[in-house]
Amino acid sequence: MTFLRNTQVANLPTNPLRRIFEQAKPGMTNLASGHPNPVYCDHRGLEVATALAAKEQRSWRYGASAGDAELIDALPPWQAPVGGASTLVTSGAQQGIFLACQCLGAPGQTILVPDPVYPAVLSVAVLLGVKVRTYCGESPATALQDLARLMQGHDDICAVYVLPTFSNPTGETWRSEDRDALLELCAQSKVAVIEDDPYRELWFDAKPPERLIERAASLGLTTEVLSLGSLSKIVAPGLRIGWIQGNPDLIAAMTAARQAMDLQPNALAQRVACHYLQSGALERHLNHLRPQYASAHATLTAPLRAAGFSRLKVHGGMFVMPELPSGISVAGLAEHLRSHELLVAPGDAFSIDKSRPSNRLRLCFAALPPADLHRAGETLVAAVEAWR
Repeated sequence: MTFLRNTQVANLPTNPLRRIFEQAKPGMTNLASGHPNPVYCDHRGLEVATALAAKEQRSWRYGASAGDAELIDALPPWQAPVGGASTLVTSGAQQGIFLACQCLGAPGQTILVPDPVYPAVLSVAVLLGVKVRTYCGESPATALQDLARLMQGHDDICAVYVLPTFSNPTGETWRSEDRDALLELCAQSKVAVIEDDPYRELWFDAKPPERLIERAASLGLTTEVLSLGSLSKIVAPGLRIGWIQGNPDLIAAMTAARQAMDLQPNALAQRVACHYLQSGALERHLNHLRPQYASAHATLTAPLRAAGFSRLKVHGGMFVMPELPSGISVAGLAEHLRSHELLVAPGDAFSIDKSRPSNRLRLCFAALPPADLHRAGETLVAAVEAWR
């Protein structure tokens, strides 16, 4: 007899990345993980911020459900609310995705999701009873074509989920004109946009285009945009500090919904984040981190390019999703690499439509120190040569 009677929970899809991570063994080189390597963390800055936060009584008390007002004021200028938007502090961006989908979509309605996509968003949809339809996420151009087709004559579509900047898993970035086209399309179709943007400050050479929420305000569009940010990829994932910005009425509804979920964000983590941001440490850290990640990307991809891999160019973020040379089986190669102590994430782990096998791998160049990245690139090339 089972007491698990909620079919939505019982039918949650298994995250294929979890199965891959379970195959990791001590000493194995891991390019499959999406976790920033601890060598890139500003440990000293966080230690100082934590010491300051620990001395404050409010770090150990209940706080506002919408989040620490001082933390919200301390968010960097590139995350300032625009167009009268409100801000809700969340327990990482994942909670923001859940709340956005919960408030925008009623059970039975449809959210459009890119394929490939980070699979955790699918679990959110299942829990909420929201349907998922996919649009081609291989490039912004194909995404826009697909979205226009899907929105035509479909009144059940409530939102589009998009990662417009250095996306996970592809690393793609939408140009300004692509963002404008998406916003105009959604305004015409009365479809909301969930903008998941945790990687935008990890640019290599040039800042990315405006956030969708900023662009909609600049263009005077009526598009409803909920924009998510996070400290997980730029400061420390263990803080579990993210935020969501948007229409004050929607933010108020999400604040009420989160009260029933976890009451409030972690008070101590918010105070640590607040002190860290107020100190100016984030901008110094990012100025150090950006060239480090650019170099890491170059170190990993140089041998792959020479071996015939394609789609290696990204302009920031943490991921690259190369296309294998023709005739190479992704699943077979991944198995072969595991036997050589190298873990990679096959593209199928991010595919929703399993009828179209992927010939790509997602590799995280932020996960390893430089020496390990060079060795991983050489191992991957040697495996491809052996497979041929």
